[in-house]
Amino acid sequence: MISIDVIIPTYNSAGLLTDALDSIDAQTLAPHRVLVVDDGSTDDAVARSTAGRSNVTVIRRPNGGVSAARNTGAAASRADALLFLDHDDLLTPSALATLAGAIGSAPRIEMVHGMMREFVDPNSPPPPGVRTTERVLTSRLSGSSLVMRSLWLRVGELREGMSQGEWIDWIDRA
Repeated sequence: MISIDVIIPTYNSAGLLTDALDSIDAQTLAPHRVLVVDDGSTDDAVARSTAGRSNVTVIRRPNGGVSAARNTGAAASRADALLFLDHDDLLTPSALATLAGAIGSAPRIEMVHGMMREFVDPNSPPPPGVRTTERVLTSRLSGSSLVMRSLWLRVGELREGMSQGEWIDWIDRA
């Protein structure tokens, strides 16, 4: 079975990071490592969320944005595959096992995408005018994509300085 590092870029996560880490702890296939990249947070959420978690490595860096934080985590990773999970995302318990099984099903597969469920967090309802319909859909978002290190190294890092769409840009280059 391939080794997977889960990389979580975070900035002032306001407690959301704990839920993301709990969802990783509940995996049927444990990741090799969890790398939390604190992108210059000014709150104490990273310290509170990672306390007592021996499987988590915290990397601190000056604030540079999500692309820079993901690139920092990828550079620190030594696993066969990478999954970039945002601090406000959750994994279903079989997510890593399902993605690893799919990517390992043929030697030439270097990236797989899973399903995602959009949901409304009852602890943080969206502002007026934001879609509140829950749905399940195929996704190419970072948190539902498993990327082999070989592909990451061939394509190169995420472009830093983009205010949005950095993952879409990377997928296009891949």
